[in-house]
Amino acid sequence: MPDKSQTEAPHPHWDAAKAEMMAKTRKCQAMTDNREAILFSGMRANLNLPHPIYIAHGEGPYVTDVDGNEYIDTCMGFGACVLGHQHPSVKQAVHRISAAGWHFGIHSQEQLPLAELLHDAIACADRLLFCNTGSEATGYAMRAARAFTGKEKLGIF
Repeated sequence: MPDKSQTEAPHPHWDAAKAEMMAKTRKCQAMTDNREAILFSGMRANLNLPHPIYIAHGEGPYVTDVDGNEYIDTCMGFGACVLGHQHPSVKQAVHRISAAGWHFGIHSQEQLPLAELLHDAIACADRLLFCNTGSEATGYAMRAARAFTGKEKLGIF
């Protein structure tokens, strides 16, 4: 089944906007042409762009692509960059903590102050658990729900 962009008439200004974008993003286009066979991007389908935009760096609420074009970042890492890119306090903390190591699978001294802060802020949180992934957290939540309710079956929507 063809996607919506192939069946509907384009917006009257689409051709001009597409031409302007193509002229401003030649490096992004070249990167796409060179890697399209191995790197899939849903960007084309999601935003109806002629090719994906490749970001070189971000600062504050802005990101800059490999061609030097600046954009307001409305995604912000899908929530991970809630304070913006390279926020000074976050940047300082990342540098300080990364000097002690990269990734620990067990507790670190940095977890306790965060756990206390979250415990105080979330009235219903008796205990906290830090997980490495959302899948791991979901697994723990499912086990806790089964233990609490005594039910063996779980519905996922």
